[in-house]
Amino acid sequence: MKKPIRIGLVGSGFMGRTHALGFRSVGAVFDLPLEPVLELLADATEDLAATAAARYGFARSSGDWGALVLDPLVDVVDITAPNKLHAPIALAALAVASRSIARSRWRRPPRRRWPWCWRRNAPVS
Repeated sequence: MKKPIRIGLVGSGFMGRTHALGFRSVGAVFDLPLEPVLELLADATEDLAATAAARYGFARSSGDWGALVLDPLVDVVDITAPNKLHAPIALAALAVASRSIARSRWRRPPRRRWPWCWRRNAPVS
């Protein structure tokens, strides 16, 4: 039996749907030591979150991403909210030391917009 890893998803738009489908199907494609469990979905309102959670197969929903970040049943915080919200959500999740973070955008943002990205890293030219 594989160990479960409980997913918390922030945002249920196009990228949220893509990530949820990916988490649900990854076990059929790859032999992983962990089994993703869709635990909690947070969105801008409780109604949006409840609708998306039911559609994507999440066990619970919330209209507050802060509650998701602090939830002890969430192992991974996956941020698929609009880009302008990534920094505050990521910083809040980083403050909870036991959490992992997956971001939907992988390119490096400009330093002047998100200087926290380089806090521990040497500047890249």
